[in-house]
Amino acid sequence: MSDTGAATGTLHGSDPERDADRQARALLKLSETVGQWGADVDAALARITETASQALGVERAGVWFFDGRRESIRCADVYWRSDGSHASGDVLRRAEHPAYFEAIASERAVAAGDAAKDPRTREFADGYLAEYGIGAMLDTPVHHGGQVVGILCLEHVGGPREWTVAERFFAASLGDFVGLALTEHQRSEAEAALRAREEQLRLLNEHASDLIGGLDAEGRFTYLSPNHREALGLAPEGLLGTDAFDLVHPDDVERAKGAFEAGLDTGATITLRYRLARADGSWVWYEGAGRTYRGADGRPASVVASRDITDRLAAERAAKELQAQLSQAQRLEAVGRLAGGIAHDFNNLLTAILGHLEVAQSDPKLRDGSPAGQALRDELAEASSAALRAAELTRQLLALGRNQAIEAELVDVNAALESLGRMIRRVIGEDVRLVAELSPAVPAIRIDPTQLDQVLMNLAINCRDAMPHGGVLRVATSVRDLDPAFVTEHVGARIGRHVCIEGRDSGVGMDRETRARVFDPFFTTKEVGKGAGLGLSTVYQIVREARGVIELESQLDAGTCVRIFLPAIEDATGEAPDVAGEPAVRAERRETPEPEPARASGAGQRVLVVEDEDAVRRLLERALRAQGHDVVTAANGREALARMAEIGDDVALVVSDVVMPVMGGIELARRLAQTHPELKLLMLSGYAPPQPDGADADVLRRDRVLQKPFTTRRLIERVQALLDEPTDPAR
Repeated sequence: MSDTGAATGTLHGSDPERDADRQARALLKLSETVGQWGADVDAALARITETASQALGVERAGVWFFDGRRESIRCADVYWRSDGSHASGDVLRRAEHPAYFEAIASERAVAAGDAAKDPRTREFADGYLAEYGIGAMLDTPVHHGGQVVGILCLEHVGGPREWTVAERFFAASLGDFVGLALTEHQRSEAEAALRAREEQLRLLNEHASDLIGGLDAEGRFTYLSPNHREALGLAPEGLLGTDAFDLVHPDDVERAKGAFEAGLDTGATITLRYRLARADGSWVWYEGAGRTYRGADGRPASVVASRDITDRLAAERAAKELQAQLSQAQRLEAVGRLAGGIAHDFNNLLTAILGHLEVAQSDPKLRDGSPAGQALRDELAEASSAALRAAELTRQLLALGRNQAIEAELVDVNAALESLGRMIRRVIGEDVRLVAELSPAVPAIRIDPTQLDQVLMNLAINCRDAMPHGGVLRVATSVRDLDPAFVTEHVGARIGRHVCIEGRDSGVGMDRETRARVFDPFFTTKEVGKGAGLGLSTVYQIVREARGVIELESQLDAGTCVRIFLPAIEDATGEAPDVAGEPAVRAERRETPEPEPARASGAGQRVLVVEDEDAVRRLLERALRAQGHDVVTAANGREALARMAEIGDDVALVVSDVVMPVMGGIELARRLAQTHPELKLLMLSGYAPPQPDGADADVLRRDRVLQKPFTTRRLIERVQALLDEPTDPAR
């Protein structure tokens, strides 16, 4: 609020009528520019302070505003008439000038003709007034929003000045113009905010993925967002006034109308899934959320936001399928562990049964040519055949429990199928036509050849059983690159090049329930006695072990297609390796009768038999004694070590079970390798052969493991081979 004083008093003492006329014209000119003030309130304040200074002939005119707590006022704009400049930023505080703050809060105007002596302004005498040479002040409040928000301050530099009534009214009018400027600015800001919100809503409507629709109480469209055109291919303006339910799928209309009416009745937000028609006749799944409100006419109406959930539903279906596959894998894992344990016990029993049947069949009394002897031989043969079938069943159980011996190698799938072709044709019968479509450029795969045969035969048998009145079985091979999308939909699948083995029949097909359980252990649709329900579950487990995946497609009366994908094995150049001449290309199988075992050349040597199953231990002892061996027995590894401590130097061979209580065969082998490194061992297992590493690798070699169940003939052959083998002094 400073003043130069050089131009003060220019209008002071002039003609009052001319002053009044000038002031009136100044107010009129200000009023003509009010409409421009909203956009720039600072420019409006500058215009008012200039008008005030020039019309009243004061050096300074300023606008000050209270802070939020009304403890201070801050200068928003001050005009210096002498040089035409503007400034801002000065602050006056209530604590330093209490009388002045009280006066401007309670009076219409503060007209201090002698500011240094007026009790309302003399607080400024030593500082503010002296600094700027101010002799008189005319301050009027600024009202806005029903309260005083600031002050219009007019300051005369020089001696005292008496403010006329006309000048006071003029100052009050200028204060009202400041309030009007604030109002205009507020209105302008509100309009700008409204325009911004409207623009935002317009952009949201145009670019949002959700469809927004307004419906009246009868369900007719009153509004449609512009994105209906892109989403459904329909012009929004063409749908106004039409029945919204005409776009809803016929199967969903009843539910949609019920939800709409419930929303009108309760006012609650209703969420519903339904299909909407596209202009091309297709249907798209949406999830809509509708809310009821009262329109300007007081009638109920609804706004519905609909979101395209087609992809979400597809993802949900894929997730359910993956969860089902995972659950199936977990069921197979659990049943497999149980099945493996059962198979181990069966193998012990079958070893004893087969062994004793073999002993009985070799009895000379059955070869006397009598009808009774022949009848007994036939009965024993039937019993042996049944035991062998049981042994095959335990092999399937072991495969299910991943306890079967696996010897993976490079396999040519086409060669395997060609080799099995004759057998498959015998299995499926003459009324089923076998069609082979083998791709010539199929890479090798790595799998146990016996297990691959098991997979192919099981698939052929199931296809045959699905065509009781004949049909066509197509077997094809090809190469497929599994992409991320395929891997996402199939648990256990891996990205990359795979060999595909496809079996497709023209049989009865499966319903959804059967497809869901087809790989479950012991699940079968066949009559009692015609299937154990292990065929496809074994296939599933073998394929998983080979790092592959199975895909099944089937519909009732439309046949079944099973695709097996196994990783392709390629060399460093990326070409399929040439497996001709390797084990991967296997010749036609030939059944060679087992020769009668000769009496062991190592007869008379001492053999330690370690077996916890009494029946199997007695069988082993009897068979080996029959070959002239001196046999010592033990029921577990700890007993075996005690026997070795007594007679260890005389033992030529240890025949030991792998799984036993107290101490198993593997730990026994470790101990014997330390105390008797030259000792030969033959391990017996109802599970898969142990997979040793490090120090165990030599004593537990695969060629020193005999899988249960076995015949006494096979046992004698392996024992004789080990006893005839020269002792390695480095062992």
